[in-house]
Amino acid sequence: MKYFVVLFTVFFSCSLHAEGIPKVDLDPPTEVVSEEGSEKTSTPKEAMTREEKIDHLFEVYRAKDYKAAHTGFLSFALDQEPWAQYNLGLMYEEGWGVEKDDVQAFEWFERAALTGFAPAMAAVGMMYADGRGDQDVDYGRAYVWFKLALKQNQGYLNVSQTKHNMEASRNKMSRRDWLRAENRAAKWQVGQQVERLYPKSKFLEEQQRSVEEAKQKNEEDDISNILREGIQLPQTP
Repeated sequence: MKYFVVLFTVFFSCSLHAEGIPKVDLDPPTEVVSEEGSEKTSTPKEAMTREEKIDHLFEVYRAKDYKAAHTGFLSFALDQEPWAQYNLGLMYEEGWGVEKDDVQAFEWFERAALTGFAPAMAAVGMMYADGRGDQDVDYGRAYVWFKLALKQNQGYLNVSQTKHNMEASRNKMSRRDWLRAENRAAKWQVGQQVERLYPKSKFLEEQQRSVEEAKQKNEEDDISNILREGIQLPQTP
């Protein structure tokens, strides 16, 4: 397992068309001499074990051969290996060997997160906190994913950074929303999406209600602020 994750401090969905993408052959060829001794041909060496293929994959990754690494991670990711899905997400997030694409990064992070893979859970949380990957800023869902990452940690997580990100999200929420997020985290099961704490229509209702209350108090500055800032998480006293 020590090679499964390349950890980075990440301050932290379009459809993927995987059809037709061949799986990588991580078995390097071996040169052999023909019977005549005059010609060399390349033939596959004895098939590598799974562990040897993973070792070889991370060797090319560390060597920054990102094209080969991408192909290798993709092969394992399509076989539903969460560590490969997470590292593939990192490559898209950082633009290593591929065009930088937060939407693709979110897609792979989320796939791994739904299996309970802690670093991917933290990465998804950061995507929601920052509003990246074609996602709206959502501190409720960010908080839940950070909380779950700490709970599911298999030893690969940057715990201090994740705790910091979780507290930062907590400070952006009302007490009511925080309690709802805690309840979501407590009930989460592997494979389950984390939905909005409130439907989008509820946000619109809250915004309109705030505008009406401000009008009644003749607080024109408050009205301008509400309209300028857009939809906000509902606040409680």
